[in-house]
Amino acid sequence: DLTETGAPRISVVVPARNAEEWIESCLSAIRANRPAEVILVDGGSTDHTVELARPWVDKVIDDGGTGVAAARMLGVASASQPWVALIDADVVLPANALRDLDRERRDRHLVALQAGLHSVGEGDYWSQSLADHHNHGRSKRWFGVCASLMSRDVLLANPLDAHLRSGEDIDLRIRLMTAGFPVGVSETMIGKHRFADGFSFAGKQWLADGAGLGRMVRKHGRPALFNAMIIPFGAAALGIVRGAREALRPWPYFAGFAVGNYIGLWRGLVDRSVPAPAPGRRVLVGGMVLW
Repeated sequence: DLTETGAPRISVVVPARNAEEWIESCLSAIRANRPAEVILVDGGSTDHTVELARPWVDKVIDDGGTGVAAARMLGVASASQPWVALIDADVVLPANALRDLDRERRDRHLVALQAGLHSVGEGDYWSQSLADHHNHGRSKRWFGVCASLMSRDVLLANPLDAHLRSGEDIDLRIRLMTAGFPVGVSETMIGKHRFADGFSFAGKQWLADGAGLGRMVRKHGRPALFNAMIIPFGAAALGIVRGAREALRPWPYFAGFAVGNYIGLWRGLVDRSVPAPAPGRRVLVGGMVLW
């Protein structure tokens, strides 16, 4: 489907906060795909993100500091096209990516399709280890929202949960699949996903991932329990075994990954901003906290 000017009927929504190092390369790649419109939703940046972005976008929205899930939904609500592409600032799309995703989602009869992602680091141990982990991990094949094309109507009817400061992609995937909406990950269209350097960045990733798992247990109960209990330890153990003969030593990274995920998991489990209304759910959450 094309507009009168020949552009794909896609609105691109880019949530960003203090992303001045990445925002221009992200947006220039999006513009090269010629979507109908590009919307930046800024999370209160204190650097030059907004001024660097303005030449590349049609609209800038301030999310008022409500978090990335709410930021994405503000952009979706403001979009003018029937399909929206949610693209994070740390992603760079190849040429014709949006057209290829649109063609693939039609061929596969999907309401949402995430681009395949190849992660890259900045050359230091921590970002390279993050990238290597993501490139070999199972989560690479799970639908998410950092580079995805979705039906605007479906997303408005099943919005990202603004209470979830992390894990909103897992939550959306669970809800869409439970409701019978077909979603998928592209096997042919691959975008570049970037990780910043340093231990501090890696630590924030681990904590956020773990907290997302904990919040999923609070919200969804048993369907989220297996991942919360197994992923941190299981992924760390498998990563150490797999990387034992590689030049990039896996031990420090996966030790930090396991500890960071379990600390984040505990934080997510006790996050009362995410309701756990049923008595059985509260017992489950309490048991997980003790465990």
